[in-house]
Amino acid sequence: MISGFVAALWAFVISSRQLVENDLFWHLMLGRAVAREGSRTVVEPSAFTFGVPRSLSVPEWLWDVLAWFSWQGGEVGVAWFVCACGALAAVALVFAVSRFGRGLLVPAVTAFVLAALSVRIKERPETLALAWAAMFMALSVAVVRRCSWPRVVALFAVEVLWAQTHGTFVLAVPMFVAAVLNAPLSKWPRLGGVLALVVVALISGPAGFGIASFVSSHVSGDAVAHIVDMADPTWADFNPAGAPYHFIAAALTVVALLGALSGAWTWSSLAFLGLGLLVASTSVRGVAWWALLLMPQLALTLKVASRRRFVSVTALGVALLTLTWVTVRLEKRVGPFLSFSVKSSELPREAVNAMPDGATVWTSFEVGAAVGLISDGRLRVSIDSRTPMVFDDAAFALSRDCLARPECLKRSFAAMNVQGAIVERSAACGAVLSEGSLAPVAVNARYAAFAKGVAPLTTIDVCSPMFVTERSCDDAAFGADLARLQPAGDAFITFLAQAAAVRCGRAVDVAKLETLLVSQPRWTALMVLVGTAREKSGDAVGAARLLSRALSSGFPAALGPLQLALAKLEAKPRAAVLDEVISALDDQTPSSLRALRALAAAENGEDAVARVQALRAAAAGEKSVLPVLSALAKSATEPVDRAEYESWARVLTEQK
Repeated sequence: MISGFVAALWAFVISSRQLVENDLFWHLMLGRAVAREGSRTVVEPSAFTFGVPRSLSVPEWLWDVLAWFSWQGGEVGVAWFVCACGALAAVALVFAVSRFGRGLLVPAVTAFVLAALSVRIKERPETLALAWAAMFMALSVAVVRRCSWPRVVALFAVEVLWAQTHGTFVLAVPMFVAAVLNAPLSKWPRLGGVLALVVVALISGPAGFGIASFVSSHVSGDAVAHIVDMADPTWADFNPAGAPYHFIAAALTVVALLGALSGAWTWSSLAFLGLGLLVASTSVRGVAWWALLLMPQLALTLKVASRRRFVSVTALGVALLTLTWVTVRLEKRVGPFLSFSVKSSELPREAVNAMPDGATVWTSFEVGAAVGLISDGRLRVSIDSRTPMVFDDAAFALSRDCLARPECLKRSFAAMNVQGAIVERSAACGAVLSEGSLAPVAVNARYAAFAKGVAPLTTIDVCSPMFVTERSCDDAAFGADLARLQPAGDAFITFLAQAAAVRCGRAVDVAKLETLLVSQPRWTALMVLVGTAREKSGDAVGAARLLSRALSSGFPAALGPLQLALAKLEAKPRAAVLDEVISALDDQTPSSLRALRALAAAENGEDAVARVQALRAAAAGEKSVLPVLSALAKSATEPVDRAEYESWARVLTEQK
């Protein structure tokens, strides 16, 4: 009881982060369609279909509908629903673990498995599917031990629910077979009848008898190959310094196998483990299922080892430390926890509002679902509404091709009679601008919108890293643009107003920006703005630290303000900040920063560092490193070193 409560509370907390997954909006949109039509087969709700009506089956309709009803309570409602799914998954895991052991074994194994699968506890049907899978495993073991009708009915019911929730329900058959391997041969005929029911339950899902094609669309094809968490795992995924989840699952597998080698195994536990390894080999996202399926063998290993109490206490301590480590990593990666909200930039209401009624809107993969959800049929988008479940390789490939090529966009716009576009503020933004037929009409922190026949924004550059232009100093025009962008949210409007104040040399409300940064700690453009404000207010150290974080995160616009802040620092603190940036960016470090680090090293007497950074800056053509090369040449004790520095200095001096 206590283990279940603690596990549920932990899962609830880590699920309470700000919701950012674009898949959530597909599920909400499809859940709305299912609720309205009262069927798992619905009329295409948002995608452009070239004038040809289309119906589609909604494979994960149960989660979609539940999410849609929770959405009626707003962002907080759906956030609490996501948290509830996480808590249910944790409780179900405790229930499953308790089938394999008692005492301290239950919290220890639960903590280990939760640490490995925690990365997949998020705003997706997969979280609820993990709950069904854990229940199915526990019930399978119970049925094998004593086959009674109540247990069989419960097993069948859980599988049917699983089949309406997530495509992993196809694992039900091999999981039940794995459980049956522990039964004596005399029970196999009766359990064979239960297996037949398990197979029949597979067709209860919306895919019906088309289950094979549904599964194949998720394991192969061009689209699958280009989705990060559906790619095959690589050795980099097992680096604990990066994402520790695969590392933890691998470590637990080693422990489980060592137990098996020492005699602690059953055919069933090994079959579950083998199935987990097979699933893990198919995609990065398979780590959660790997962790769940290795649990029986891990529990058996620890059960045998824990006959000595100090082993069980030690295992529990290590498990809790592992879970704590993962929790801290998750908070840094996706926190803060207890947000209970949807990130405002993920729902571009201002962009949808700016589109003419009935327009076909070209969207990137990331934003298509959000546009479909917000517009509720008023617009048609270029991304298939079935995308989370059925991947159209051609459509997905075209979206990638055209995001970087204006001519490709022009042809796509013509083929689909496009009147608008909503894309990420990246290379796609520049491509749409270069295509030339659409004007910029809206923007938020992540997305830019373009349309025909709509008055353009005049004071804001929707593709610029910092948004504001010289025309932002025109109060009347800037105020008119801000009024159009109000749906983007107070945080973004505050950012724009303060960015214009910095650009136009007006008073900046540093306290307001600092408060905003606390609530938006990963917004790199905001980091740059706050860093610039700190530098102007005299806090050069704080400015340099924040701007270095922004630059290290891959935001080039931080470079100029960072150099201004660094110029106000003494050599040692300047060197410390530069070391952090160079460590993060490695070979991508701008040559101007290498020159600054070389200068700081020369001032601090770090000859080895000065040599490396000065030569790398010189090779990049950075003339500001000339004084360092001259100083190094004068202080060189070896004639060869002196000649090298002088040669590089001559090349830079002669460079035009």
